[in-house]
Amino acid sequence: MNYEVGQIIELNGKKNIVLTMFNDNGINYLFVNTVLDDESNITEEFYLLAVNPDNTYKVITDENEVNRLFPKVQEGLKNSLQQNGIDLNN
Repeated sequence: MNYEVGQIIELNGKKNIVLTMFNDNGINYLFVNTVLDDESNITEEFYLLAVNPDNTYKVITDENEVNRLFPKVQEGLKNSLQQNGIDLNN
């Protein structure tokens, strides 16, 4: 399955919006933010997910792995914002 920024995916019965995605060592990752059921607003829940070959997700909870991947998350968020016309300098 292909993922896009802004796409809604379900994780553990909750809706999440894809903020960015990237590949690292052949593994696809998504950085997502949980949204309200009616998709009217975001929450304070964020997850880094590894996409399994069967398009299920594994939440990355290992602090070392999150820290290792965090620069890629930051770069992906920066690119997503720029592609959507958001000026990071303002």
